[in-house]
Amino acid sequence: MSRIGKLPIALPSGVDYTVDSNNLVTVKGAKGTLTVQLHSEIILEKQLTSEKEFTDILSKKYATNIFYSHMWGDSKIYLQKALWVKNLISFWIEKKLTAQSAAALLHDYLLKNQKTHFESLRALSYKSFWERMTLDEATIKSLDLVYNIATNSYTQWTLFWVLSHSKTSMWKRYLREQILHPLKDIKEIKNRQEFIAAFKSDSILLDKVRHNLKYIWDIDMFLTRLSVGRVWPKDIVQFKKSLIAVREVFTLLESSNNQAIQKLIKHS
Repeated sequence: MSRIGKLPIALPSGVDYTVDSNNLVTVKGAKGTLTVQLHSEIILEKQLTSEKEFTDILSKKYATNIFYSHMWGDSKIYLQKALWVKNLISFWIEKKLTAQSAAALLHDYLLKNQKTHFESLRALSYKSFWERMTLDEATIKSLDLVYNIATNSYTQWTLFWVLSHSKTSMWKRYLREQILHPLKDIKEIKNRQEFIAAFKSDSILLDKVRHNLKYIWDIDMFLTRLSVGRVWPKDIVQFKKSLIAVREVFTLLESSNNQAIQKLIKHS
């Protein structure tokens, strides 16, 4: 895409264009007038006389900032090198240019500000907000989802407070995110309901799973600390115990004959 963006555009005879201070392009010709709003960082230049002049103009604008590089479509190449992969198919953003740019810019920001190479960062998690409801602050507060106005509390008398009986910190964060960004897809909602119903119908399995969950440490926090080289030996020991408990949970789930649970394992 970067090579295409740098190609010259030949204007037909009798056609001309102007660009105003807001980068609004107006093209006039024999058949009428067209206007298009370009991004503020896109440059249009007339009558370039040499390749060197063209290169000089671009270097002033794009060579010093990764943001401009990603505007040219270089995000995919950047991410493939950073994550050591040949493509982005497994991350579900192979053809999602906006997601590629966002991920590349975030990675570059962390790389420059955290002063580390992020060797452990080898995956991306793509989430589409089109599949979820977008709630504004007024709605969140009026429904007492995670904050109760009457008691001025984030910990009591909220929907999150009612539902949160988790054994792990990771699940508490996940539950809060699900409450603030509820699903819109009916099929996904029914799948979730079937999964919950499966556990409610098998109290023995539920008790065994919850017993093992209490031994699972905050793996997300451990990986974050690992990525910046701030892990102690006791953290690694606890991480090992957590992985053993995770394996026990999967073993329990695999022993279940419930279709909803088997479907979850298949997609894990």
